Amino acid sequence: MLAWRWWREGVEEWRSLTKENLSLYTNASKEIGNIPSVLYSVVKVLNSIGSNFKDEGIDWIYTIISNNKSLNLGDLESNTLYYLEKFLRKFVFINKQKIKEEIKLKNKIIPILDFMIERGSIHGYLLRESIL
Repeated sequence: MLAWRWWREGVEEWRSLTKENLSLYTNASKEIGNIPSVLYSVVKVLNSIGSNFKDEGIDWIYTIISNNKSLNLGDLESNTLYYLEKFLRKFVFINKQKIKEEIKLKNKIIPILDFMIERGSIHGYLLRESIL
């Protein structure tokens, strides 16, 4: 799912990853979101070559988390939480007012932050408090 460790640090887009081929992530989040590496891959890609697709990314993450509330991340937990925190800090910072105004968006963000908090994320707690 393109979450390779070989991407250079700071790479934020890849010309082959376009809106037209994002269905890979949409379908994966719906169909195999119960596999911990899918969530890890999605958030890692959103922090690198998929950074132009933040709004779509929220939908993918929300789909995975809402369909798999007790997802056991196992060995991937610390890295997945790291990338979730990094992604959501940016997203909330940029879209704080929009989140407060749009109930639909807020109803996607809160469950994601709750998921993070349940796994011990202090950043998830602070972000949730900042938008409530």
